[in-house]
Order: sequence, then structure tokens, then C-alpha cells
Amino acid sequence: MSLMQAEVFEAFRDMGVAEDKAMRAASALSRRDEDIGALRSDMSVVKADLSALKGDVTGLKSDVTGLKADMAVVKGDITILKGEVSILKSDVSILKSDVSVLKSDVSILKSDVSVLKSDVSVLKTDVSVLKTDVSVLKWMTGTTLALVIAVALKLFVH
Repeated sequence: MSLMQAEVFEAFRDMGVAEDKAMRAASALSRRDEDIGALRSDMSVVKADLSALKGDVTGLKSDVTGLKADMAVVKGDITILKGEVSILKSDVSILKSDVSVLKSDVSILKSDVSVLKSDVSVLKTDVSVLKTDVSVLKWMTGTTLALVIAVALKLFVH
């Protein structure tokens, strides 16, 4: 029995409380003191845990602040990217229009090339005819020259 238990037991005995009741009362008070001691110990542990949690919350607040700053940067980047996407969409629209015009121009050029091929074919035929005509003219000119020379010689020789 502890000193406090003994003192409580003696006080109850002096007041005329039966020995077994005094013993139980002193024992109950002793358990109460033990319970209070255990609660104080538990409170110390809770305080230490609370202090650690406060540190963790402070760290989390710092992390959240950093994340908010990062989020602001990301939002700014997204705004810039949206602007760039809008510009690219406009450029793509212009390019589509240009491609349509170019397709039309290519179609016209194909038609022109077909006409030019036909014209070249006609010109080749004309050149072939002219070559033949030039050959005939050369032969005729040679024959005419030969006759003129023969007539001139005949005139001078007689």
C-alpha cells in the first residue's frame, strides 16, 4: 500500500468506517490517482502528436502554396497555348483555302498542258510537212538552176 493509500485508510478508520470499506475506498482513490497519471501521460503523447500534426499541417500549407503558384503558372501557360491554338486554327483555315485555290490552278494548268500538247502535235506535223516542202523546193531550185545554166551555156556556145 502506498503512502497516500495508507493516509486515506487511516483517515477513514478515524472517522469510524469499517476496515474493509476504508481499504476499498483508499484503493479506489489510489486507482483514481493512477488513472489521472495515465491520463496525464496520454495527454503528453497527444500533445506531442498534436505538435507533430501542426508541423505537418504547416508543411502541407507550404506545399499547397507552392502548388497554387505552380497552378497559376500552368493556367498562364494554358492561356498562352489556347491563343496559339487559335492562331494555328486560323492558319490552317487559310492553308485549306490556299490548297483549294492551288487545286483549281493545277486543274486549269493540266487543261492548258493538254491543249499545248495538242498544239505541239499539230506543230510537229506542220514542221514535218514544211521539211518535205523545203526538200521539194530545194530539188526544184536545183533542177531550175541546172536548166538555166544549161540554156545559158547553149546560148553562149552557139
